[in-house]
Amino acid sequence: MSSSTWRASASIDSLKKYAQILQDIRAYFQRQDVLEVCVPCIASRTSPATHLDSIKVENPLFDHPADSLEGGPELTFFLQTSPEFFMKRLLCGGSGPIYRMGSSFRRGELSRRHNPEFTMLEWYRPDWHYHQLMDDVERLVISIFGDLNIERISYQALFFEYTELDPHSAKVSLLAQFAQQKLGYQSPEPTGMPGSEQAKNELLELIFSGYIIPKTCQRSLFVFEFPAGQAELSETAVDKFGNIVAHRFELYLKGIELANGYQELTDVGELQRRFNLWNEQRKQLGKKVIEPDSQLMAAQQQGLPSCSGVAMGVDRLVMCLLGSAHISDVLAFPIDRA
Repeated sequence: MSSSTWRASASIDSLKKYAQILQDIRAYFQRQDVLEVCVPCIASRTSPATHLDSIKVENPLFDHPADSLEGGPELTFFLQTSPEFFMKRLLCGGSGPIYRMGSSFRRGELSRRHNPEFTMLEWYRPDWHYHQLMDDVERLVISIFGDLNIERISYQALFFEYTELDPHSAKVSLLAQFAQQKLGYQSPEPTGMPGSEQAKNELLELIFSGYIIPKTCQRSLFVFEFPAGQAELSETAVDKFGNIVAHRFELYLKGIELANGYQELTDVGELQRRFNLWNEQRKQLGKKVIEPDSQLMAAQQQGLPSCSGVAMGVDRLVMCLLGSAHISDVLAFPIDRA
């Protein structure tokens, strides 16, 4: 290891700009009387999302018995991939609009735009539709960047613009052919059986992230109404063309995904179904099954209020503002210097 790695990866000027952005974000929410909350980074449950992997940690209760906790001293703990589940428990308890800004953690994520520990800004607006939340995200981003023309386009329209394929009606074989021609896709099938809905969703995601988004690097975009198979934990509805779509949006600046927002799913039965589906997909991938968060389920049984929520990567926000090519340009100590 080089003797120079004790130094910060980012310049002092970049760190000062980063600090100013944190202040600006807090000032934005303070003006609107949105409560900043602190929630744990470590918990005995974690997200079972198919393509998210949590970092396990040693039992923080040391070697002492933990009879008061289900599972005792062998209970597994995880660094949280996001504050979502804790924040939804607060919403169920009547918190009103809330935000949290702090570290989140994801195992195996390391690239020029990823670090295993990163700063996430997440906020929720009770009684707001997700299009109202898009307005909110836009106001926040403009308060930091200044004038910025952000287009709004449906997933279907953007997909067709660059591929001339309809993501809702295109068959798996046609999507696979396109992926092979444009991206060198060789696998005979993605996760799941050939022709399955899961196979189609994975091809759509591959084409969208690997082919379409790189072509939008000169545009600022809100992409909304994702295919229903990519709903994650958002509500679904029928669009004006009769397609079932997710009430979900993503924000892209210069081809970089900055934010992912939902009209939040409130139906606890559907929440359980999606958790079960994710775990089935995890089994197919040879990943560990993650038991649903019983505390979250109990809270949502009491009732999650109608709300919209969004998560934004603060490190990436700073990258976009400074024109940085690598996340290490805005972090003091990325994982290789930690």
